[in-house]
Amino acid sequence: MRNLFCNKKCVTLQQHITFITMERDVNIMLATYGKYFPETSLPQVREIFEHIDDSQVAALSCTQFKDPITSIILSILLGQFGADRFYLEQIGIGIAKLLTCGGLGVWTLIDLFLIMDATRQQNLQKLMNII
Repeated sequence: MRNLFCNKKCVTLQQHITFITMERDVNIMLATYGKYFPETSLPQVREIFEHIDDSQVAALSCTQFKDPITSIILSILLGQFGADRFYLEQIGIGIAKLLTCGGLGVWTLIDLFLIMDATRQQNLQKLMNII
């Protein structure tokens, strides 16, 4: 009887440890990749990370997410030439900005406010494609 109780207790403890380990792994993944996604989608990203399997983790670690900080720096320094849009692999918009000198500066100014969110949205789309 005592042995059965110990086994139940052991199984429960093992499940609890597994849950804590999994929760810690999800928190590490969120700390590592959280800056690449929109803040409003972080609960959705957490749920994705909680249900991710090993092959998807491997694909996630090989995926190159675009850094929003890099995109804003490119937008500030070279936005009138479309470098920020080329960085996001939006070649058509990049060429249009290049030919119009950033829409005579108007497009460049607008992108200063929108480019970081556009980068995060594109990263979220990449994550959804992995899943």
